[in-house]
Amino acid sequence: CMYLHKRFADTDELKGKRVIEVGSGTGIVGICCAVLGGDVVITDMGPILDLMRHNQQANTEAYCHAGTVRVMEYEWGVHEHQLQPPFDVVLASECIVPKLYPIEPFVEALARLSGPQTLVLVAIEFRLWHEYNP
Repeated sequence: CMYLHKRFADTDELKGKRVIEVGSGTGIVGICCAVLGGDVVITDMGPILDLMRHNQQANTEAYCHAGTVRVMEYEWGVHEHQLQPPFDVVLASECIVPKLYPIEPFVEALARLSGPQTLVLVAIEFRLWHEYNP
């Protein structure tokens, strides 16, 4: 969120842009983009959607006056057409754990959600956890 704020806060670059966040978890990164003017879709798998909806409601009413936020279920690589790609901006933050999930569906999803002019921003902290090493 700090990077997004530093990059976009003093610009209109996100205003009216179609933004998607994949593997949103809490949805905070996508919500930050909506605060900065983006029309955002935050996505994740079924079990986390209730938390995302709660955060959407709690934060958009108070802080999102320029953009919008929608919550949608999305499993990487499945039914992208429902999301209506391509997006102007594709975001992914801390949603990759290489030893738990294969990376290929993630990379393919980024490609399918993007177009030639799409800005793709991925934030990852590479972690090596002994417990996840086979």
